[in-house]
Formats: sequence, structure tokens, C-alpha cells
Amino acid sequence: MMRMNKELRVLLVGQNSPILHGQSIQYAALLGGSQSWSGIHVEALNTVYAESRDALSSFSLRKLFRMVAYAGRMYWKAHRQKTDIIVLSLAFHKGPFLKDSLFILLAKYVCRAQVIGWIHMDPNRLDWDRQPRWFQKYASWVVSKMDRLVSCAPSLSANWPEWLLRTAVVSVPNGVKDEGVGFSRKREGSCRVGYLSSMDPEKGWRELFAAALKMCDQDSDIEFHFYGGLGSGDSQKAIEKQFADQPFGKRIVWHGATWGENKSRAYQEMDLYCFPSHTEAFPLSVLEAMSFSLPIVSTDVGAIKDAMVSDQGGWYCKPGDEESLLLVLSQALESQNQWLKMGEYNRKRYLEDFSSEVFVECWHDLLLHGE
Repeated sequence: MMRMNKELRVLLVGQNSPILHGQSIQYAALLGGSQSWSGIHVEALNTVYAESRDALSSFSLRKLFRMVAYAGRMYWKAHRQKTDIIVLSLAFHKGPFLKDSLFILLAKYVCRAQVIGWIHMDPNRLDWDRQPRWFQKYASWVVSKMDRLVSCAPSLSANWPEWLLRTAVVSVPNGVKDEGVGFSRKREGSCRVGYLSSMDPEKGWRELFAAALKMCDQDSDIEFHFYGGLGSGDSQKAIEKQFADQPFGKRIVWHGATWGENKSRAYQEMDLYCFPSHTEAFPLSVLEAMSFSLPIVSTDVGAIKDAMVSDQGGWYCKPGDEESLLLVLSQALESQNQWLKMGEYNRKRYLEDFSSEVFVECWHDLLLHGE
């Protein structure tokens, strides 16, 4: 892919914003890691369209004007630095994809660059059969113009719609920064089950809350701690009321959005990490929990079981099923003598496969050699 005696020029286009928390972490990690590369120069275009999830999912003239401005800036950057490769993060809902398609076609036919589509979600969960026929044909045609698609795991791309697989697919697993706190723990006092993600119903926090009520009623030595900002579907007032009205006081607590050192401290204070999400691709919160030597209870969705948490590091429940979650949590709590070994296993696997260093190295090889 790289031309002889020429530094490879790469332009990374995507939204580096807390609204898209997982994507923005990977965006920043790749950009930061690329500063140590030789033979490849990476620039970035940060395309922030909205300041909230609700605004991100709705149409506005302001967002339209921003899109046109970003398209112009992408062209100018690519023209100025004679870009070889443009990396675009893609979404597959109709509105976002129509926006992304403009950048794909501009990158391919105007900037004359190779185009890599970076897919953070699992397109397989979208019902393409219900999309309008014109959109199916248009999406298929646009994707066929791309040079490569990057998934987070082979098990994800293997289940993508057939029309996506007509473009060459490469798998690069996500990675997260090591906070240097991989350790073994067993503190005195109650067992702390932790949840750290957005307070979005699709992340399964409601099922965990219901399970927490039942488990706290049965066992006085267990606590449930929820960390995360607002998602979609619930207001802050409604969530605060739900936690305030439960009868177990500080044994079931919502701590709100948690970042930086506070997030690291939250993981350190957990004994078991629980993530009963309904749908995922390759969630960073699970990787973070693995880096902190935590055993994990999760739903078997996306690539979590196939590529992330094995039976040696955790347990799995059915998505959206409170009874399944309650059963699996009970099994996990009955196996506390295994938690130390499971946490050590998860920590080792994280260091070998999912550290930010491994992630950046994989992207370096992909950009330089195409694989």
C-alpha cells in the first residue's frame, strides 16, 4: 500500500466526542499512538455534529451546515497533504449512513484516496429487509466503492449482511489504555457488583436494578453500584427517583457519569463487573473491566463471548431476561473462590490482546501493509 520513498499520508475522519464514548476513545487512541510511527503521518478531522444523544439522532439545519463544512475541510486537508488513505467511521442507520456516504464518495472520487470504513457497531442487528429498496441498493453501491472495511472481531463480520462482505474485511480488535492497576483484591465487607456504562435501557441496567432488589433482599452482604451518564429513554429525575425509592439505601446506588480517575477508582472498588447489555459489538467497558482484573457477568451478544470473555473469565446470561441475569449472578456469587483466578486470567488476556499498544500496532500494520 505504501509508495516507495514516500511517507504514507492518512486522514482520520470521525466524531471524537463523549456522545459516542466508545468510538471517541478508539479515535483518540489511534491518533495518539500514531505519533510514534515512522513512515506514516496521520492527521484528524473531528466531526462533531451535536452535543447530546437526542440532538445527534435528529435532523437540523445546523447539522446540515456542519456536514457541508466538514466535507469542505476534509477535501482541503486531503488536497493539502496529498492524502493516500482516508479512514471513515461508519454508521448504518439510514440518516447517518446518507451523511457518511457523502464523505465516502468525496474521499474516493474527489480526493482520490483509498477509503477504509471503520465499523464500531454490529450492522447485523439492523433489519435491512425492512429498509426501502432504494436505500438497500444505494448502501450496497456506496460500500462497494470502499477499499476495506474494518470490524472489531471476525465473529462480527462473519454475520454481516452479504452485501457488506463484498468489500475486503479486516478485523482489528478494540483496545483500551492500561491504567496500571491490574491487581488481586478481596476487601473486607460487602461484595460489590459494579455496572459502568450509560444508563440506557438497551445496556440492561433496568434488569440489573431489578435483580439487585431481589439479591439484596436475600443477602445482606452484597451491594450494587451503577456508574454512567444518561442514555436515551429515561430522564435524570426519573432515574434518581427510582434509586431513591428502593428500600436498600446505599447498597444500591447510582453514582452518575464517571470519568478519569473516578472511573479507575470505580473499577478498583468492584469485586464483580456486570454488563447485561441487549446489543453490542465489542464493548470497551468490558475491556476496561478485564484490565482491572475483574471477573465478568455479561450477556452473550456481539463478540463478547467469541472474542473477549471466555468461560475462564466470566459467565453469560440472556439479553433482556431478568430471570436469566438473576440466575447467572447467583451462580457467580456462589463461585467467589474462583474470582481471583478469573480476574488474573482476564488481566493476562487483556495485556496480550486488547491493550492500547496492541490496538495501535494492528492499525499500523493495516495502514502500512493492508492487513
